[in-house]
Order: sequence, then C-alpha cells, then structure tokens
Amino acid sequence: MAAKFNQPRADDAVLGGCSIPSPPYAAVLGGLVGVKRRFVSPVVSQRIAAVKDTIKYGQEGFPLLLDGLKDSDWRVRHAAYSLLKGFDDNRLRQRLAEYNPFQFLSCLYRHPTAQSTAYALWQSG
Repeated sequence: MAAKFNQPRADDAVLGGCSIPSPPYAAVLGGLVGVKRRFVSPVVSQRIAAVKDTIKYGQEGFPLLLDGLKDSDWRVRHAAYSLLKGFDDNRLRQRLAEYNPFQFLSCLYRHPTAQSTAYALWQSG
C-alpha cells in the first residue's frame, strides 16, 4: 500500500535536477514523498505548505500532521493544530487532547477589573 504513494499522481509536479537547492516557488516532487521533503525544509513557509498539503492524503498524512505539532516554529504548529482539530477521528482527538495549544504563550500583563480580568499574551516559543 505504501508503494502507491511513491508514484506521482496526475496533478503532481515531477522533481527535476537536485544538484542545487530549489527556490521556494519551484516545482517539487509530487505525492506524499514531496510533502515529506518540503516538511523538512528550513523555510517555514515551505513547512506550513507541506502541513496543509497532508490533508490531500487522508490517514496516510496524519503522522506528518502530528509531527507538525512538534515543529520548532509556532506557525507550523498552529497550522497543524488548526487542521487536526477539524477531523472527526478518535485517534486524533486523543492526540489533540494531549496537546496544549497554549503552552507557548506567556502572560505579559494581567488587568483585573470589577467585571472581569483581561490578559495580554505573547507567543514565546
């Protein structure tokens, strides 16, 4: 079953020469293999695009989405979390319950009033 994901689909671009790094807008290897390749890119926008493209591959893309929750950049983590919370799957719900989307926020300021308390938060990670 995994072998079919190593083959390009009809709408996938095909990777050309690999002797020099490709610019971010260049066509890359298609299929789930291409998504995995972009996911390890040092360019954050490439990793976010890869995370968003995983939904095209259904359950085969879920492990990559879950890896997105562990990415070093908060924007990639946010993209993965946003996509995962939209799925109705028991396994994913359990993993999301273990994930704290607020773990990288820091409180800058707390302002209590008679009616409520307001907080100023900052993305710290």
